Amino acid sequence: MRKRRRLSSEVFNYAKTTLNAALGRVGYRLGKIDKFIVDLREVTADPIEGGYRAGGRPFLLEVPLEKCRILPASGFSCVAPNPFLDTMLAHVAGKATGYSASPLRRFYETWQPASAAEVVGLAAGAAEPLRAAPPLGFVFPWSGLDPKESHILWQRIIAADYREHGISHSAQAGWKGWGPIDEEIGGLEFARLVSVYEAVKAQGYRRNDEFNGDIGGVALCNDDGFAVLVTAGHHRCAALAALDYRSAPIRFLAADIIRRSEVMHWPNVRSGLFQPEQALAIFDRLFSGRQPAGCVWPPAG
Repeated sequence: MRKRRRLSSEVFNYAKTTLNAALGRVGYRLGKIDKFIVDLREVTADPIEGGYRAGGRPFLLEVPLEKCRILPASGFSCVAPNPFLDTMLAHVAGKATGYSASPLRRFYETWQPASAAEVVGLAAGAAEPLRAAPPLGFVFPWSGLDPKESHILWQRIIAADYREHGISHSAQAGWKGWGPIDEEIGGLEFARLVSVYEAVKAQGYRRNDEFNGDIGGVALCNDDGFAVLVTAGHHRCAALAALDYRSAPIRFLAADIIRRSEVMHWPNVRSGLFQPEQALAIFDRLFSGRQPAGCVWPPAG
């Protein structure tokens, strides 16, 4: 199970190279991943406090699954109906023995955004770069990447991930976040969901300190508390929810604390890609676990 969960060095190197190219223009660079993770699970449940206590190092918190949001930009609550969780439950009930009859396939058939703007839920009034960018060019208001950089990054990560699983497709075949998606890729996603579910059921949930050894997340913080936008481990989150776990250890980096009150400091707001009210609407949607316009689950009928 550990081997299946580790992100290949090739995937990480692609991400690191592309991010360094983007960050280099503003004087930053990714360094070696620090494996010294500060375990704060018995100290605090507050990601802001955790960030201070960790002193810039990666840190671990125990987070209720109800606060976790999975599937990139769609913001599905981990414990409410969502395509990953519903697919696992259909598998358990014997209602989905393969991809063709699964809720996952229906999700990919019904949620097919045409642009980066649609992915983040800006149906109208989005800036031209977001309207012109393909779905994989999606960015968040607090990101330092622009749509073109994001599109390049995701294409490389997805292609490398498929190679790791023995598939020669590129990102043009589709991706787990939305449809349309190639039948083989859909089958791969279904198999991964079933495999992770069965492994956690048989062995319990096992984390480790390696690069992809934890579910990773970004904490969205406002005056009412926080929610976690899962950045790695979507399958694991869904499996834990399907097996009635109440919480999961989540790994954060120092930069993974997004405060609503700091909207005017977010890079893609400062650049003008998002208006402040648009940025806050995206934050609030994800915080509350609501989906973008056009992403309706379960679909009517």
